[in-house]
Amino acid sequence: MVIALRRNSSARGYDFVLSGQSKVIRTTLKLETSKLRETIELTGKVREFVGSSDVKNGLLSCFSRHTTVALVLANRRQGISKLVPEVLHATLEGAVKDKAMTIPSEPETVSAYLLSTVLGSSVMIPVEGGKCALGDWQGLYFIEMSGPREREVVMTLVGV
Repeated sequence: MVIALRRNSSARGYDFVLSGQSKVIRTTLKLETSKLRETIELTGKVREFVGSSDVKNGLLSCFSRHTTVALVLANRRQGISKLVPEVLHATLEGAVKDKAMTIPSEPETVSAYLLSTVLGSSVMIPVEGGKCALGDWQGLYFIEMSGPREREVVMTLVGV
């Protein structure tokens, strides 16, 4: 059984259709962050992976096992992706400052744990015609909130 993807012209979104010979392709993208808080655009790497896969229609899952990072789809205009974690960190710092001390292990990273929970550690991207079906201004970003560290993003592509 295979999951194929087609644009549904009568509704906003996509229909999933079972047909064809399925492919599952997986790779792990290794990242080395260099700052405490950092945003890295992964759009090019994701497009390269999908383009080299020979999958025409399907779903791409991008996932990080780390609890102090996030994966988000955000606007690619210069500076926007960097503002997302900065604004949320600034908002959370005051809210968690006193409560963070109640966590016996690493209270200084509590805001990173919470922000990762709010932003999420995975995204799904539709694939159509052998390309990521992202909006014109959408990009995939890896947000580091407790670096510098070695990190991994697992990309799994399922499709036909």
